[in-house]
Amino acid sequence: MVEAFDIDEVEEDPFADRNISVFYEQIKQTYDILHYTAYFTESIKLILSILSIVADTCIITIIIKNRQLKTNTNIYIYILHYSVWHIVAITIFPLFRELCHLLNIVHIFLIMLYYYCWKIYIASLSLIFLFGLCLAFDWFLNIHIRSPQFVKPSALFNKYAIYLIYIFAAVFNTIDQFVNTFGIIGFYILVVLPLSLFNFLDYSSKNKESNLKNYGLVLSNIIVFFWLPCFVYDKLLMWSFGSFTFHSIVLYTIFLSQWLSLSVSLVLIVALVRMDVDIKVAMLKIFNRRSGSSKDDVEILEDGENEDVPNRMGIDSNGV
Repeated sequence: MVEAFDIDEVEEDPFADRNISVFYEQIKQTYDILHYTAYFTESIKLILSILSIVADTCIITIIIKNRQLKTNTNIYIYILHYSVWHIVAITIFPLFRELCHLLNIVHIFLIMLYYYCWKIYIASLSLIFLFGLCLAFDWFLNIHIRSPQFVKPSALFNKYAIYLIYIFAAVFNTIDQFVNTFGIIGFYILVVLPLSLFNFLDYSSKNKESNLKNYGLVLSNIIVFFWLPCFVYDKLLMWSFGSFTFHSIVLYTIFLSQWLSLSVSLVLIVALVRMDVDIKVAMLKIFNRRSGSSKDDVEILEDGENEDVPNRMGIDSNGV
């Protein structure tokens, strides 16, 4: 006869010493409070989503209409593709999810559509992170390293990086579709590791260029690291389950990570305006075209641009 055994001892159940029924009763109070606070937090999320779409649209419009941006550096090509996929990421799946919650309809067709919208969302996120990482690689190959030995690798990167990003994203999403063991969190970690290394190299570098040496690296940090709290909170929700105090704190503050991830494009366009006079001129033309004083500002900036203002980012990615 097989001897009796304690399943908690064998599997080392993390909740063996916790009263889950009591935890559920306590956490119900937290969800009741969240039900009312959600009106405020969700409204802010909606506002941030709309503002992010506007910011992405401005970035796309400026880059497409200004040919000089696309010829000076490949950085703006990566930012252009990022903005397109960021609009996809924050519109298709979130809007469909909220629509399903609003209608409260359960149907096999909606479930399938929900699944495919989720896959599009994951694919968009993977592309967003890759374009962010590509900005860091652009900084590393074209700015940080100034050795003749890296001229050819830099030229190859500038020519084929945009295609490699889509190939890599397609391979990842195909593997994730059938295997489903890696996940977007593991993919994000693979992006964060080299980006952290680039930040360390930038911090420890003794060669301090005067003209926005870490231009692409700053933009890369904004795109990638602003999503970090979302993944941290996702893990905290699982790790804190069973502890009423810890789990409640995570639930009460999780909206902060969502707000931060939705504000990426807003911070990105502010950084672009501050770091590149071409973007600043284009933004003034878009929003202040009717103002006479603003026209004077545009003319001053354009004159400064023609005189090669020191603050203008003029990195040529076709040569080191």
